Amino acid sequence: MGLTQRPRWPRTSRCWRQCWPTWLACGGSVDTAAKTLFCHPNTVRYRLNRVAEHTGRSLTDPRAVTKLILALRADYLGRAA
Repeated sequence: MGLTQRPRWPRTSRCWRQCWPTWLACGGSVDTAAKTLFCHPNTVRYRLNRVAEHTGRSLTDPRAVTKLILALRADYLGRAA
């Protein structure tokens, strides 16, 4: 696989379906997201690290997070059309 290619995430992955949107809704707070998801904060950190590894973007960089949010929204809107 080339440097610009990444494997596709399964759409049913918990990282995308639950953890990522919950973390965003909780203002980026791992502890609040963990309480909301009824799991340990380390579980949330692990799942967020998987998102970062898969996308090649740092979730501590506001610009990278904004780009990911916009890309996911565009993907969602494209599928809804």
